[in-house]
Amino acid sequence: MQPERSSNPSTMTGDTGDIPDLQTQQSTIAALTRKSLALGDTWYLIGNKWYRKWETYVSWSRTSHGDNPGPIDNSTLFTEAGGIRKLTKSLSDVYDYHVVPEEAWTKLSSWYGLVSDDHALPRSVIETGTYTKTSVIEVYLLEFKLCTNSDLTRIVTYELSRIARVAQVREKLKEILKVSENKETKLWCKNSTNTFEKITNDEDTIEEAGIYTGCTLVIEVQNEDGTWARPDNPTGSTFSTQPNSPPHTRSATYNSLSSSSFSSSYSNRYEHRQQLYSKGVCGLHNLGNTCFMNSALQCMSNVEALTYYFSERKHKSEINTDNPLGMRGEIAKAYGELIQQMWSGRHQAVMPRDFKQAVGKFAPQFCGFQQHDSQELLAFLLDGLHEDLNRIKRKPYIEVKDANGRPDQDVAVEAWVSHKQRNDSIIVDMFHGLFKSTLVCPVCDKVSITFDPFCFLSLPMVVKKDRVIEFFFSSNESTSRPLQSCVNVSKQGKISHLCDAVAQMFNVSSKHLTVAEVHIGMNKLRKVFTNDESVDTIKDTDVIYIYELSPKISNEQLVAVCMRRPPKHHTNDYFRSSMDMFSTPFLVNVPRKISYQELYNIMLNKMSRFVRIPETNDWMEKDGSDEDSDFTNSNNIDVNGVATDNYNTDRNGDSMSESSSSPVINSQRKVRMFTLSRCSNSSMTDPRQIKDDSSPVEISSYIGISYISIDWNAVALDQFYQADEAECVDKHSSHSLRSEPKKKPNLDLDNCIELFLQREKLGADDPWYCPKCKEHQRATKKFDLWSLPDMLVICLKRFRYNRYSRDKIDSAVHFPVRDLDMSKFVLGPGKEMYMYDLIAVSNHYGSLGGGHYTAYAKNHIDQQWYNFDDSRVTQASEEQVVSKAAYVLMYQRQGSKLKLDPVQTISSLAAMSTDNSHNRDVGATSTNGQSSSSDQDDNNMETN
Repeated sequence: MQPERSSNPSTMTGDTGDIPDLQTQQSTIAALTRKSLALGDTWYLIGNKWYRKWETYVSWSRTSHGDNPGPIDNSTLFTEAGGIRKLTKSLSDVYDYHVVPEEAWTKLSSWYGLVSDDHALPRSVIETGTYTKTSVIEVYLLEFKLCTNSDLTRIVTYELSRIARVAQVREKLKEILKVSENKETKLWCKNSTNTFEKITNDEDTIEEAGIYTGCTLVIEVQNEDGTWARPDNPTGSTFSTQPNSPPHTRSATYNSLSSSSFSSSYSNRYEHRQQLYSKGVCGLHNLGNTCFMNSALQCMSNVEALTYYFSERKHKSEINTDNPLGMRGEIAKAYGELIQQMWSGRHQAVMPRDFKQAVGKFAPQFCGFQQHDSQELLAFLLDGLHEDLNRIKRKPYIEVKDANGRPDQDVAVEAWVSHKQRNDSIIVDMFHGLFKSTLVCPVCDKVSITFDPFCFLSLPMVVKKDRVIEFFFSSNESTSRPLQSCVNVSKQGKISHLCDAVAQMFNVSSKHLTVAEVHIGMNKLRKVFTNDESVDTIKDTDVIYIYELSPKISNEQLVAVCMRRPPKHHTNDYFRSSMDMFSTPFLVNVPRKISYQELYNIMLNKMSRFVRIPETNDWMEKDGSDEDSDFTNSNNIDVNGVATDNYNTDRNGDSMSESSSSPVINSQRKVRMFTLSRCSNSSMTDPRQIKDDSSPVEISSYIGISYISIDWNAVALDQFYQADEAECVDKHSSHSLRSEPKKKPNLDLDNCIELFLQREKLGADDPWYCPKCKEHQRATKKFDLWSLPDMLVICLKRFRYNRYSRDKIDSAVHFPVRDLDMSKFVLGPGKEMYMYDLIAVSNHYGSLGGGHYTAYAKNHIDQQWYNFDDSRVTQASEEQVVSKAAYVLMYQRQGSKLKLDPVQTISSLAAMSTDNSHNRDVGATSTNGQSSSSDQDDNNMETN
């Protein structure tokens, strides 16, 4: 069986050839989309809304019901501003769009067509990264402004691939700006600070040349006399040159660091240069959706000890270029240069282009100019700096040992010593702490205790686990009005759980309930939910109807019924296809084989609350017109005679007596008030009138649901359809749940920490291998804090993802700016040490997948809080720092001398780790001679 094509083929472009059946479509596209990415191949973007409709439509294996998706429509991927349509920023794969190879696109577009040709979105596969090569689909091209040096006001906007060579860009500029091919030219990048940088290497790609989206590319044409209007070394270079003085060799140690010594070191280093701005109060230019990076960098920049370390160039003697897990020292070098510029006092704002390029070489996910997560960038930066500065030259293989009943303190010291034998850097010294992890087998009660290093505390948000769903309950009793109701259900629940709750509320069987979304504006069913779908698929703005259906017997079919009426002015030639949908649709179970009269009676029974039955046939004659008679009586029933059927039926087709208590409609009438039509989908397109004769009507569907429209005669509609009653609903007592004010949870940081430390059961997809049972078990797991680092980084997990949706928790969390007491959460010795002060916050404003990142940070020199918003820096008050935009918090331990080893304070045994780990050029080996283990986790950056 072939799927129905769009009801409006004129809007489609594409091949009109044969379309394969739905199962073939599904298997064909599934096979094609398994293709691997290959450099130079073309893939196409398809809007998630259309693609999900298509998946539902062709999915034979599922019980969900879908319509023909119609022509491919990518309008959801575009944003229009000023008459110009562009691809919306920060689109996310799977959530916003799907990518399919060219072969799959060709088939889909030939089967379904396109809304218009410009909805095709071809994208090339490119390679990103310098040392770590990754094939990616270049979803977003880079947008540039183009102009000539002779007229900087005449701007042309153009998009280019990031892998385009500078030579190609030059030729494209000549073509677009009408510059003669024979002319000698120079290419300049005009930055947002109105400075110019010459682009010299034609073999560089745009990315390698450091040209960022949004900048202006200026082509300069040589004068006739051979001179150039713009000198090669213009004043006002974007990047300051490094000072010529040799590196400072002061003997100040990391342990004796203080604010005064830090300020002194800067004044000595730059005493020969004029200070224009406060040190560290320096913005970062946005290179194109790089606010996430700028936010993370500003937080790191205000870590006093780390900035001192880089500004004094102490990192240079510790760069480890041979570490296979490192970045060849390039991340440390680029970060060091950026810090030196930001704290020189000579810049109001700098461009972190070199740093971004270095990151892109080793982390291709950060290539290009799409929005990312500041916490992810921060995690990468800490890990990259650690591996680039790791003092261990050859990492020994160390087996992770279980506690096996030994004292926690002994096991903790052993774990930290082992960690330091493989990981020893300033990042470990400052940012790493120790977890105690306890696993308990639910079968044999085996207890496994290990101690693991961490760099972040990723804290879950304490959020309400239930949600209120508003719905209309439509009883099987035809005379009952729908009840506007509300019910509390778990956010993690399924549609079946929603049905259980509603069934209990109305004392009905949940097996007889069907949940559907109704499109009120178009008076049609948008979707019928299946029981195994998540309630997360129901949005707060959806209009939900829950229908109670008669107990389904064998050989019955679920039918969605919508009503249509003729337009006010019509002719019989086109009125059927142009009828208007109206009133609320309903669901009903109908025998798969039924007579027309029985089907007609079932529909009348369902509408008996708001449809009055005519007693005589005079209603047609009163209008004085029979222009609709061919519509209402397609089989030429004599309007002056009596219909051939002369019996009453119930829903099973059995004859019913007049004394029956069920609402029965007298079927002896001379004309129909409406006719019935089969339709191909919930939009009631392609209606095919059902024959009103003695032959049985077969109701069937291969996608789980049938669609029938009730097509009203205009005169009957006017006289017998009671519109006011049809739209009436009553309010159930439960509806008061909706009117109750939503109380925002009063959260503080302690609540989030307590939730993080709670015992939880491992998921079915993440079992633990029990060494005693010799099987994978869903064990219970509990984290405890054993020791904390001097720099405590806390991430509030505001972003939630599941199969169906993603969202952001925007609840405010109160956190202290001073005196965060963590001692009550720490199990290990030395609790009195764990009092912290806030030094920086990474903020996220707006929705998930977009929004904007900023940072608050406290300058250790002037002790003033600042708001860093890309290149714009303003003073901030302490009160402003605590807001519901807070995402990543950075705390510094009070009174800390920033000791190199957080476990030194726990036990004198930890001092052994320093002696053992200083043998940095001597490779230790395990008993089996192995020098390393790929499965050893070198740096557990994030938990949970």
